[in-house]
Amino acid sequence: MIKIIFWYQGIADLVLNKKSHGGAEVQLLELSKKLAEDKKYKIIVLCNENFKKFNIEFVSENKIINKIKFKPISIIIKKIKLLKYIYIFKKIKPEIVITRTASQKVWYSAIISKILKFKSIFMCAHENDTNTIFQKEQKLGIKYKIGLKLSSIVITQTKEQRKLLLKYYHKNSTIIDSAQKIPKEFIKKKGEYILWVGRSIEWKRPEIFLDIAKTMPNQNFKMVCNPAKGKEKYHQELKIKSLKIKNLEFIEFIPHEKINKIFKKAAIFINTSTKEGFPNTFIEAGKNKTPIISLNVNPNNIFKTQNIGLYCNNNQNIIPQHIKTILKNWQKYATSIFIYTSKNHNIENTSKIYKNLIETRK
Repeated sequence: MIKIIFWYQGIADLVLNKKSHGGAEVQLLELSKKLAEDKKYKIIVLCNENFKKFNIEFVSENKIINKIKFKPISIIIKKIKLLKYIYIFKKIKPEIVITRTASQKVWYSAIISKILKFKSIFMCAHENDTNTIFQKEQKLGIKYKIGLKLSSIVITQTKEQRKLLLKYYHKNSTIIDSAQKIPKEFIKKKGEYILWVGRSIEWKRPEIFLDIAKTMPNQNFKMVCNPAKGKEKYHQELKIKSLKIKNLEFIEFIPHEKINKIFKKAAIFINTSTKEGFPNTFIEAGKNKTPIISLNVNPNNIFKTQNIGLYCNNNQNIIPQHIKTILKNWQKYATSIFIYTSKNHNIENTSKIYKNLIETRK
């Protein structure tokens, strides 16, 4: 049995509906659940909780440390993070440790993997994971750079990310599409509203969606805007602005298991971010036959090659016209995005790639 650790607190928070979440948590949960179906793997999520669900064991870091009987050693290990994580990984004895999104955990995982002889896999999420922005903005960003270069395997989501990683870090990577469980073909009528889903953080530019709703008073708009940590004031400002727009419904939080219903009833999904990796919301939209209008995010040039919606090249003034165009030709775009998503972002297919990667690099 191959023991695999997913080292990411957000997976537990997502399962327990504790906090708002992003695509990284969803992607890791989908992959860990799929791998857990195979008896060859023992899946562990290292976090701050202790429970079991989906045949996944959620293990608390502190509970492992608190079992140390000699208290002085326990106190020292708790204070020195490198010693703490060496102790934890030595106790669990994983063959694989997986992290996602840029953080110091990438460094800890890579360094300790060299000491304890396991494989460290890092999965890039945002474009900033590959272009040195995180490294420069964070006080200990150099640790991330070292961890990235020392990781056994690095996964990127797009061709753009792979090029950036090679350019700035001289690190090769394997491109694996983000994925979810995709339903079988179904019939969908044109949806009820124009949808935006994301966190209240500036680079996602949610205020642009509010502006669009104001310019189209005869169209219904729905905004699922999760409060982002540290952005409470910004979130409150967005909420106050939204209350003045009669044709817009503002929802602060939707549990992950209910988000499908929101996408399924939508006519169009709009992304207003400055940049991302491959947005998880694109998959949510695709598997629910909801065409996309993207202001500035165009991974792998999919809006030109796949006919999944319309791209704005960062020109928000053309969004209202794009909305009218898609609504007029809605069935064509809805069919196209579902076919594309089923073919390229199905967890049944991508999990096989991960399994091959894990087992051939043992």
